[in-house]
Amino acid sequence: MLMAEVVQVIIDAGLTLDRSNWGQLSAAIQKMIASPYGGAIFTPVQQGGGADQTADKVCIGNASDISGILRYRVGSTDLGPLVSGNYGAVASNGDVSVYSLYWSVSGRPMLGYGATGAAIQWAPIATYSDVTTETSDRVAAVSAVQGQLPNYVSGIWYLSGGDQQVNGLTVSGNTGRPQVFTATTDYTLAEYSDVTTETSDRVAAVSAVQGQLPNYVSGIWYLSGADQQVNGLTVSGNTGRPQVFTATTDYTLAEYSDVTTETSDRVAAVSAVQSQLPNYVSGIWALSESDVQVNGLTVSGNTGRPQVFTATTLYELAEAGDVSLMPFSAQFSDASSGSATLTFTPSKSGTLKIDYNAGTAGSAKMTDWELSATGATNIGGAGNNAGSNLLAGSSLFSVTAGVTATITLSVTFSASTTEVLIGGTAIFVAS
Repeated sequence: MLMAEVVQVIIDAGLTLDRSNWGQLSAAIQKMIASPYGGAIFTPVQQGGGADQTADKVCIGNASDISGILRYRVGSTDLGPLVSGNYGAVASNGDVSVYSLYWSVSGRPMLGYGATGAAIQWAPIATYSDVTTETSDRVAAVSAVQGQLPNYVSGIWYLSGGDQQVNGLTVSGNTGRPQVFTATTDYTLAEYSDVTTETSDRVAAVSAVQGQLPNYVSGIWYLSGADQQVNGLTVSGNTGRPQVFTATTDYTLAEYSDVTTETSDRVAAVSAVQSQLPNYVSGIWALSESDVQVNGLTVSGNTGRPQVFTATTLYELAEAGDVSLMPFSAQFSDASSGSATLTFTPSKSGTLKIDYNAGTAGSAKMTDWELSATGATNIGGAGNNAGSNLLAGSSLFSVTAGVTATITLSVTFSASTTEVLIGGTAIFVAS
């Protein structure tokens, strides 16, 4: 029975029975004890027994009111939490653990910290006396500065709007002049000697300019109303002529040679025109009362006719050949018929008006008459044979430039008559 229990312990430990190994039971027991601790042999911590230690029972455990902090108790007395060197640290922020805290011979606590125990760094911690000493020194320093402030210039005195605080006032090692510094800009200030030197230079320059003023032309002399000040007077490099400049306009002036040349040209031109005047028609000849001056005499490009212009009216004149007056006639004795012909070749197209008549001194009656035409187109007209022996009428014909028009008036009587008279007048008017 006992042997079976021993064998069972060896098997439960996962060992293979070996009859020649008398230490298997011990090895199995050690393995089963070490199994909950990762396989290492568990060595329990001894409570008490050391130098300067009591034999009281010590209890250590996770604090019930804050996880991650150990609390401990000695006997029945709760002595509170043990300080953690890592509680609250955030490794992603670069926080590291605190490994040690001890009192240094310098009279201050020393704190040991680091990412690992092999990389511990030490930093002294200030004591309350350090703080009170610094407070006293700060109060004394502030008092000393405040005592000196009335001797300094404020960099924010009456600062408002877009004003900038002056952060510094120094003397430049390069220029020897004061420098003012703001947060964005550096300014170099003038010394009093700079001002007095500039004043002297200004007085001398003004005096020199004033001495030259009588030699210059004023650009505002008698300036009034809409007059403009002349700002500059130069000679153009392009034209070689004087130029006057105002605030808005540039003017090129004439030289005396320009005037004399123009005078010579004008005299010659007037002389040439005056010599030609006898060949021209005056537009004011014998002008009187309500007569109107003729301002122009031209030939129209549209009609080819002369045109006369006054200040208010255009008149188109007739040319030679625009209007023509022409008579035609024939006389017969002891005849029973007869005719008279008008032949006309116009230089321009237009209208021909024929006024005609025919008659006899005898007693024969007019039995027939005809007004015929070649080279002309009858527009219209009328004739009247009053009393059968006297014909009178008028007719219009259109004629064409260069085409000969022949107009014939023919009459016939009932018998031979002692005298036959045929004729009329023609008036041509160009289109």
